[in-house]
Amino acid sequence: PVQEEAFQLRRKGAGPDNPETVGIAMKLTESYLKLGRSQDAIDLLHGVAANPPTDSGLVLRVGALLAWFGQDRQYDSFCQRLLARVAANTN
Repeated sequence: PVQEEAFQLRRKGAGPDNPETVGIAMKLTESYLKLGRSQDAIDLLHGVAANPPTDSGLVLRVGALLAWFGQDRQYDSFCQRLLARVAANTN
């Protein structure tokens, strides 16, 4: 519950794309997984994957978890957004 509150407060205050918000979301995802709440973890991952983080470690974790849980459509979309971001930053 404390991590859920922290996530909600950070997301409301700093926005969903803020690196700290994403970091808290990933910690919350890990907590959900440890508690056997995989559907809650997947739902949270979908939100994080909608706007891929800029931290490469978080990108790898989000991608790996999406693939692990068989979220193929979200994984493909996540990868496309990452590739688009890389292409935009190299031009």
